[in-house]
This record gives sequence, C-alpha cells and structure tokens, in this order.
Amino acid sequence: MKNQRGTSLVELLIAMAIFGLILGVMFTLYATMLKTATSTRKIAKVEGEIANTVWPIFKEIESAGFGVPANSSGGSCTPEISFTGGATNGVLAIFSTNTGPQTSAAQTAAGSWSYITTGCTVSGFNNGDTVSIINPSDKSSLGTTTVTGVTLNGCQPTWPGNIAYLSPAGGCFNTEYTLSATTTKTCAPGTQQLTRSSVAVGVAVNYQPALDCVLAFSSIFGCIDTSGNVTWQAGNTCPFLNSNGNYNPRFVRIGMVEQDSNQNEYAGPQPQPNIILFGDTTVSDTVSLTTAQGKYRWRTIERTISLKNLE
Repeated sequence: MKNQRGTSLVELLIAMAIFGLILGVMFTLYATMLKTATSTRKIAKVEGEIANTVWPIFKEIESAGFGVPANSSGGSCTPEISFTGGATNGVLAIFSTNTGPQTSAAQTAAGSWSYITTGCTVSGFNNGDTVSIINPSDKSSLGTTTVTGVTLNGCQPTWPGNIAYLSPAGGCFNTEYTLSATTTKTCAPGTQQLTRSSVAVGVAVNYQPALDCVLAFSSIFGCIDTSGNVTWQAGNTCPFLNSNGNYNPRFVRIGMVEQDSNQNEYAGPQPQPNIILFGDTTVSDTVSLTTAQGKYRWRTIERTISLKNLE
C-alpha cells in the first residue's frame, strides 16, 4: 500500500495540455467543415434556384410575341418585349398569349392555338374562349372572335388556312419582372428580390416573389444589320429592317447578379470592386460593389435568347 502513488500535479497538467491541444485541433477542423458545408449548401441552393426559377424566366422570354399580331389593336400588345430603367430598378415586360395566370376556366388554355380548317373548325380551346385570327406569314391580324364548341363564330372566308390563338382580355398576357425591396436576413445589404407579375393586359399588376438576393437585373437587345452582323443596344427597336420588313430585335440578352455565398466570405479588403454585365458589348453595364457587398461571393448569369416570334 505504501508503494502505490496517485497522479502528480505535473502529470495532470501535461495530460490536460495534450487533451486541450487535441480539442483545439478538432474544433478547428469542425469549424472548417461547418463553413465548407454551409458554403456548399448555399451553392446548392443557388443552383436549385437557377434550375427552378431562372430557366423558366428564359422560357417565358422566348414566348415574347407568341400569338400577338403585328398590328395588334391599338398597340395594346406591342412592343412584344421591352426593358425600361436601370439594372437595379428596371422592368422587363413580355407580351404573349403563351404565358399567364391559370386562375379561371377561360385562362387554362393559355398558349393554345389551332390551325383553322374548312368551316372555321378549331381544336384545343374552351367553349367561349376569345381567339385572335392571325396570318402566320406576316403575323397580321384578320380579326377576333369567340369559340362555340369547335367552331369560330362569324366565320369569314379568309380565316381557314390561318392560325387561331387564345386572346385574353386586352389581347395578350403581360408578364413583368422587376426588382423589389426584400427583408431576407441572409441576403447581402443592397440586394433585392426578383419579382414576377403575369396578368391579362389592362389588369393591375400584382408582383410575386421569384428569386431572392439579386443585386442587378438587366437586358440588352440584338439587331442584325444589313451585313448579317449582330449589334447590341439598350433599346428594343432596331435601326434597320429585318427579313420581315420591321424593326424588331432578333435577340435579347438577359443578365443578373445573384448572391452566391453567406455573409463575410472574405475577411480582407473587397476582392472585386465591381461586376460587369455584357462586358463583350459596347453597352456593358457596371455594377459597383460596396465594401460590405465585396465580402460576399456573387454569381453572374447571362443568357442570349432568340426572339423567334418577332422574326
């Protein structure tokens, strides 16, 4: 019994020091893994938003002018696509019969069209739908009527062989995208929420959230000159005629800047003083970052979309 001894104070201090060192290393590794996992989740969230939100926006833009006659009554559905304002306060407007709210029986056929056969027979519409008769060769309007069963009311001799498009009140749907103020805590200061509204022309817009943490949203338009070259400009009216004898643009280029990281991604000075949209054109748009915004990582999204319905 006299030869048995306990742990000395020195041994205890050494063991605690070693244990503390191990805990310190483990905590550092845990913090690094947590930061990496958080960043990965943010990137995955952004990728998901791009797939679920941004790509449908591109598809809606592609529908600009669908079913809208070139000589729409009173110009209520023209221009088929436009962008007004700047990168932080602009509005992208799309006139089309292809996209719209599915809120009533008369609107569940949004995007519907039919070839008009002998006797003005059509298909794919609801009873009572209003349709616009359009000559597909030049998109001129031949009139507007309603559908009873599978027949167009007031059938005219010139209608068979042309196309009937669903025509909501006002002649088309007006889809708008713009940036609105947001209070989401995970967003960087100065960011906004990309919002969407789609209603029949003449109905008050009602914006709904589409995408969070957006710093800029802009677009430019592409025209094809007489030599076949594409020139980019801010306005949506080309200075020269296209193949159909009008001044519609052939392309639209959408650009946006979205937050791609959590707060304080960078601890030092801001690594990127500004972000440039459409940098390969003469109408580039510079988005200047504040010191606080420079501590976040940003994703630039650009896409060129062919305006097939305007050609």
